[in-house]
Amino acid sequence: MFRPLSAVLVLAALAACNGKHQPTDEPPAAPAESDGCALKVPCALSSAVTVTVTEVNDSRCPKGAQCMWAGDAAVTVSVGGETLELHSNPERGAAQASTAAGATLVLEDVVPYPDITPAPADSIRVRLRLAQ
Repeated sequence: MFRPLSAVLVLAALAACNGKHQPTDEPPAAPAESDGCALKVPCALSSAVTVTVTEVNDSRCPKGAQCMWAGDAAVTVSVGGETLELHSNPERGAAQASTAAGATLVLEDVVPYPDITPAPADSIRVRLRLAQ
């Protein structure tokens, strides 16, 4: 008598577990909360906004160096067929935020911070966020 009831309980438990491993339609995490966007690789900031960092020109003063000015990281981003240029140094009068294709992007950071030895291009990450 206990065997049919045990079999029913096992089947019910298996059926309940089956739906827990289904893929979800959740958007990927925003790069600002992760490593950031790599150069020339499409990067999803939300389910509706995908950007591609096309170029980074980093003239920030390297660690351990003495510089006359702080420098600037200029980042070129493609979004929705439009191109934006964002800057890390607002003192130069350049934009840290800009709007294209209905999305306002804010440059949070460019990592790694420059050192005396330049970082390989494939290690550079740009942290962007969508303005609310």
